[in-house]
Amino acid sequence: MKHKSLPLPTILIFSLFALCSCFLAPLRTYLAADYVLKETYWFTAVDFVWMHLEAISSVILLTFVTFGIYCYQLHGCKHIFLISILSLAFKYISAIIAFSFVNGSLDLTGKLNVYIISFLFEIALIVPTIFLSHRLITPYQLDYKAKESAAILLNRPFEQKPLYPFQKIFSLKNPLQRVIFFNVIIVAACRIISDIPSTFQYGIFDTLDIYVTLITWFVLILLPAFYSYFLALPFFKLCVKCTKE
Repeated sequence: MKHKSLPLPTILIFSLFALCSCFLAPLRTYLAADYVLKETYWFTAVDFVWMHLEAISSVILLTFVTFGIYCYQLHGCKHIFLISILSLAFKYISAIIAFSFVNGSLDLTGKLNVYIISFLFEIALIVPTIFLSHRLITPYQLDYKAKESAAILLNRPFEQKPLYPFQKIFSLKNPLQRVIFFNVIIVAACRIISDIPSTFQYGIFDTLDIYVTLITWFVLILLPAFYSYFLALPFFKLCVKCTKE
């Protein structure tokens, strides 16, 4: 595959982050600060879209990293890692600028550390994806190429399935799809873990609170993570297409 800058996937990733950081997050904060608007459906709708788009953009970014390992292997996808880190930097820098615009001044007192920690945390999320992609995808590709070459040399039929194109929408037998599904799991798990402190801060006092918490996690965390898998597959196809054009 050709070594290209992948403009369309890159634009898509930056656009998702821009929509979250420059528009939805400041709007959500503005609505939450207004006691009247906070109780309206406007806040609920914006919060719903923001939570879902955050999950989708995270899965898409990790899918982009997975594509890098698949296409260029670990030693050849430095440009993919660079684009991923720059997109995360853009996400938080644009958020700082957007919130400053809403507040009318640039005030990072007590907040800059939060941005830095969140930025480093999201970079850390990329590490297990790189590790798993390298351990599962690369060996399969090398084994596939070796067996394919041997079959051609010996003039024998070769029936092993390639990692891509996907034979099924979901298949745990395909290491590439397993990694993409793992990306979904890690995003959902990290979002639930990050939500636990605020959940217990408000308190869980009875069985009803537990049910409400579980329903909230399902609607705002598990559901978007689940269908983001089905968005990650066409995004991966777009990345492959861009390298072949």
